[in-house]
Amino acid sequence: MKLIKLTFTLSLALLLGSKGAKAQLFISQGTDFMIEDGAVVSVQDYVESEVDILSGPVLHNGLLLLNGSNSQNLNMNGFNIPNLELDNNSGAVLGGNAKLSRSMVFTLGKATLHDFNFQLSDIATITGEGDNKYFETNAAGELQKRVSANLASYKMPVGNSGFYNPLFATTAGPYTPDAVFGVRDTVDVHPKKFAQSTDFLENFWPITQAGITKLDARGNYIDPVQVTGSDLKFGGFFWQDELKEWSQTGANVDAPNNLAGTTITGNGDLYAMNNYGLVNAKVFLQGAYNPVIHLMRDNLRTNGNVIPSTDPYRVAPLMANFNHVNNQKTETITDHATVFANQALVDNDIVDWVFLQLRNTPQGNNIIATRSALVQRDGDIVDVDGVSPVYFKDVAVGSGYTLAVRHRNHLGISTTPATVEVSLTAPPLVDFTTMTDAQIFGPATAFKIAADNRNVLWGGNVNFNNNTRYNGIANDKDRLLNALNGNPDASIPNVYSVADVNMNKVVRFNGIANDKDFILNVLDGNPDASIFQFLPQ
Repeated sequence: MKLIKLTFTLSLALLLGSKGAKAQLFISQGTDFMIEDGAVVSVQDYVESEVDILSGPVLHNGLLLLNGSNSQNLNMNGFNIPNLELDNNSGAVLGGNAKLSRSMVFTLGKATLHDFNFQLSDIATITGEGDNKYFETNAAGELQKRVSANLASYKMPVGNSGFYNPLFATTAGPYTPDAVFGVRDTVDVHPKKFAQSTDFLENFWPITQAGITKLDARGNYIDPVQVTGSDLKFGGFFWQDELKEWSQTGANVDAPNNLAGTTITGNGDLYAMNNYGLVNAKVFLQGAYNPVIHLMRDNLRTNGNVIPSTDPYRVAPLMANFNHVNNQKTETITDHATVFANQALVDNDIVDWVFLQLRNTPQGNNIIATRSALVQRDGDIVDVDGVSPVYFKDVAVGSGYTLAVRHRNHLGISTTPATVEVSLTAPPLVDFTTMTDAQIFGPATAFKIAADNRNVLWGGNVNFNNNTRYNGIANDKDRLLNALNGNPDASIPNVYSVADVNMNKVVRFNGIANDKDFILNVLDGNPDASIFQFLPQ
């Protein structure tokens, strides 16, 4: 066994060991390499070791100094350094995992991890960190910290792509003997950010942990460079890898100091974006509903989809009667091929767009947010991804809300006030198809009961106002004829039109499956009858 004990400051440009490596400092397996108290080993190029570097037995302050002029490679092969200083404006790059037992000093430069981990002992400290002096987490490698002291707080100086985004963590025990957490900084919008969020970070912190009872973390972001929108609207979020959902346990945001955090549960990502609530609702449209199979038909989607990829309620002719509130970002189906494809279950095939109003106050007359969303054949209302509950931005989770559902050629429907709950993950179902009179706002005529006793929205509303009418002023039959330029024998196939009240993808006044007769059937054959929409005012 070789014993090499350094007791003075030494600048090395030689090989220690017999491997023949090309590093300035190579310490081979079987060598005891000790930097005594007060001694410094200064290296200007590569460092590689196959053993732990030892420090002086009393003060333990023997120092390995990286102070080259070009980028330096540090490959400890998973072994330990007692004390390390980086004083190189070009920085250092890890060529293997490394451990640090006592202290790390940043004087100049960044330590780039690539795919390797740099693990700090439970007593290790870091000083001198700051802009351009931190651990660059540009790939899978983590800055890790072993923990053992109860209620201990740590600063993890990480960053990426020139941005310094340290993480502040507080842990609590009891701990297992190998308790550890790790962090990276990722410069990107989180892939699970909701499409309708308008205020969000453009970086996040992937975090892993093991053997820790509780871990609270806060990430430090750069405003406005890494902020889209306003951080005054941020909530702290943690994406839980195992559950595949967001958590806000212990959420906190300190916008003046650019900090956002949560309690960390398992492995996942710390992030900040708009607060939100999810709504899970179900509704049937009379024009498309088949009471025999208890599903709506999806003619608009099949044999050449005509359903638009963007919100139809934001453009003429519908925009005048469907006003969005707290929802400035246009709903857009980005994965058109998937959303409008035949789904594994026909129940989940898309039928059309619907328009939702989320209201509060005991009377339900204050619209706090709107959303345009999609409805499936089984009535489930889903977000623009075709599967998820509907997201409402800047809404607090909890109960006491009122939900109204409207459609471009059907009369709207609403719950009774203050009966709906919104949730962060799994909102309870608001099922308009099975509600009783007492659960739906307005009189019993506020909705239609189909032949299978399911509730459906009244159809036939060609002029998308608050009633369905066959004769009289502003009736729907005449509006239908206007859509055909006054020609009762004309028809328009393969069209997405409010005049297609039976939703078969054809506008037709006369002939088989025409829309005029559908309007009359809605009114039970009475041409002088009217059906009115009832929503909280």
